[in-house]
Amino acid sequence: MGIIIRQSIKGSIVTYVGAFLGFITTAFVSTYFLTSEQIGLTRVLFDAAFLVSVFAQLGLSSSIIKFFPQFKTEDGRNHGFLFYLFILPFIGFIIVGLLYVLLQPQIYSYFSTNSALFVKFFYWVVPLALFLTYMAVFENYASVLSRIVVPKIIREVVVRVLTIILFIAFFVGQLSLNMFVGLFIFIYGIALLLNLIYIFKISTIYLKPDFLFITPVLKRQIVNYSLFIIVASIGTSIVVKIDTFMISAALGLKYVGIYSVAFFMANIIEMPSRSVAAIISPFVSEAINDNNWEKVNDMYKRVCLNQLLIGCFLFIVLWVGVDDIFKIIPNGSTYVQGKYVILFIGISKLFDVATGFNAIILIFSRYYYYMLFFIFFLSGLTIATNLLLIPILGINGSAIATAISILLYNVILTFFIWWKLKSQPFSFSMLKIVVIFVFTLGVNYFLFNIANPFIDGILRLMISVLIYGVTIFFLKISPEFNELLKASTKSGAISKLHIFNKKS
Repeated sequence: MGIIIRQSIKGSIVTYVGAFLGFITTAFVSTYFLTSEQIGLTRVLFDAAFLVSVFAQLGLSSSIIKFFPQFKTEDGRNHGFLFYLFILPFIGFIIVGLLYVLLQPQIYSYFSTNSALFVKFFYWVVPLALFLTYMAVFENYASVLSRIVVPKIIREVVVRVLTIILFIAFFVGQLSLNMFVGLFIFIYGIALLLNLIYIFKISTIYLKPDFLFITPVLKRQIVNYSLFIIVASIGTSIVVKIDTFMISAALGLKYVGIYSVAFFMANIIEMPSRSVAAIISPFVSEAINDNNWEKVNDMYKRVCLNQLLIGCFLFIVLWVGVDDIFKIIPNGSTYVQGKYVILFIGISKLFDVATGFNAIILIFSRYYYYMLFFIFFLSGLTIATNLLLIPILGINGSAIATAISILLYNVILTFFIWWKLKSQPFSFSMLKIVVIFVFTLGVNYFLFNIANPFIDGILRLMISVLIYGVTIFFLKISPEFNELLKASTKSGAISKLHIFNKKS
């Protein structure tokens, strides 16, 4: 677990910096320099490109992790593995890109009434999708090389800094809307170029494929697994992005903008889990391949426990000051409509991080094909609940639909893994975290209000973090958390306190 913890900590630090920049960008920069409709436009363009990119990858993102250990060689040539990372996504992009263009009439019809601005920039999705496709592929390649930090810096920090600069430039009147969208897309082209430079630096560049290495058996395994991932990606992408498109079509880009701001805030809760998933997936794959289920079960429990601990902490940080945030951000009276989007999406993220390791286990096990059932169940439920609730409750209905879908999906998937693989993440320590979490939020509810939102928010945050953190530490719920806290305070003045020198 040592390398996992080290890489996860480094990745999480970058993620937190990116989350901070993202929060500044979303809550302050975009809400000040862009209208809610323009925010909605960037969101829909990105999500549409994301969908195209997922299909264009032809299942490579997961296949890289699963099959790279078999290609890996001491000389770093890896039987020409890098060749496939260049050629296969390009083939996929040509196929899916053509399909996207052919579906133009249907897409126009769906969005033209309430989101005509997206229709105007329909073709701009294509180059953005190409950049996102290769970014995802090379980020996963860096992951199997146990190098997740630099790609994260590029995605979480560089992209956001450039985006902030772009938003400011657009606002001061130096850019037309066409130029703004073009440069928004170009930022991801820069990110892709930086990823390529990094890959060339950390790996041997060998682009001659060793076709003889791919035996009929290995070829069949790769094709079958990749086809499975492609089909699974359809369902996964529907779940991840369907709310944006349905809100856009039913309510308009303005409400997509409001929803996106709120959704991003709630999404902070799961950001640390992405770092963990990126670095731990290869280890899970290897452990399952070695039939070392004791190691898998240990990782399952420890990772889920610590993800819940961090997730609850981030939820507290976000929710105790949510009213103050909307008083502070530009045009907060508009974006406060997304307050309960934060609540419901936040709850769904909490349950997801507490059990979300289940999908990683299943995807690398011999029962991986069952994942199709779960994904399409989740997709169907998400579409149905959105169709039902958006007309009634607007953007809050979409958030509730997402929460219901993720909750039921994870309950059923977790039960299935326990049934088939005799592995489950729950422990009494997780219950303790939930109790402490609820208690902390309860205390915040009864705190008196201060008129100044800055002072009110800071005091609420300090009190809540103190209650949660100190209780978690003294109850010794997470050995990793206690050791990390001790290590971080060892050289500081706080280390002089005897409580940090006692054995757990």
